Amino acid sequence: MGFFGNLSCAIGIHSWNEWNYEKENSCKLKRSCQRCGQEDIGEEKHVWNDLVYPLIDSCKQERLCQRCKKHEIGEEKHVWGNWNYKAQDSCKIERVCERCKIYEIGEIKHIWSEWNYEIADQTTQEKTNDRILKN
Repeated sequence: MGFFGNLSCAIGIHSWNEWNYEKENSCKLKRSCQRCGQEDIGEEKHVWNDLVYPLIDSCKQERLCQRCKKHEIGEEKHVWGNWNYKAQDSCKIERVCERCKIYEIGEIKHIWSEWNYEIADQTTQEKTNDRILKN
């Protein structure tokens, strides 16, 4: 290594090689200087498998690193069914997760019929008129 190479490395200006994994079954990265051989340890870089559901009746997902076998738990991901009315005479809607069977309650959903004007029968009309006259 020449004078300028020594000087560069002495003041912290290294000529780094590419990042490589430290060991075969490790996710720790390292690199070394081409001139002085100093090593620099980097962060872990995992090679994750896809998230999977390990249990049939659970929505918790997990994944495994292909290199170091580190296990990681992911988010719960529900598989929701369609929205349905809770009962035939109810406007409350709900849906059920097909995996864990948890219920989610939705907003009240009315099905309104068209407006119809009704003509008051004679008796109702007479009672209304009587009340107006009394006041």
